[in-house]
Amino acid sequence: MGNRWLLVVSFAVAGCFRDVHPRSVADCQRGGWPRYFVQAGIQADFGESLCVMGEGPLASAPADEAYRFLWLRSFHDPVVVRVERSEGGATLTALQLAGPIGHGDGSIVRYEKRKLGTDEWTALTRAIDAAGFGDLPPDDGIQGLDGAAWVLEGKRGASHHVVARWEPKPEFRAACLAFLEAARFTFPASDVY
Repeated sequence: MGNRWLLVVSFAVAGCFRDVHPRSVADCQRGGWPRYFVQAGIQADFGESLCVMGEGPLASAPADEAYRFLWLRSFHDPVVVRVERSEGGATLTALQLAGPIGHGDGSIVRYEKRKLGTDEWTALTRAIDAAGFGDLPPDDGIQGLDGAAWVLEGKRGASHHVVARWEPKPEFRAACLAFLEAARFTFPASDVY
């Protein structure tokens, strides 16, 4: 009886990750990765991180409208949260991998995939608009050795925009944190940098 329960739990957990295909850094470097960002000045290692996390280019996503937050912290697990909306509704996919890219084992720490309600979608797009996302330059030129990259992408129809910040201003930070909230990913205050 106990073995059957273990088998059922194993299938249930494996089924949760059927849409997630993380890859190793070596696999991404060996096979190359697609061009993720069309804007100049956006770091190539963000594309490599997205490749490792099993994400494709947002600009070519089939959704009518899509946004993605990539959070790369020097000393903590990488996180990506993607939301997409088409005629069939909106969905959220979120992933946290173990250890910084290239330094962790790449195992899945947390995964969330679910439909978003209209109010949730509206809250996210309001936060994005309040940050002035569409008017922000892709890169503000600030980067440090230890800290975090906050990368927010958006796709509406054929247009694509990406903004990367090392030390985000409060409005941009709030927009990014709204993605973590929608994903139901919480972190101690000391891990949010």
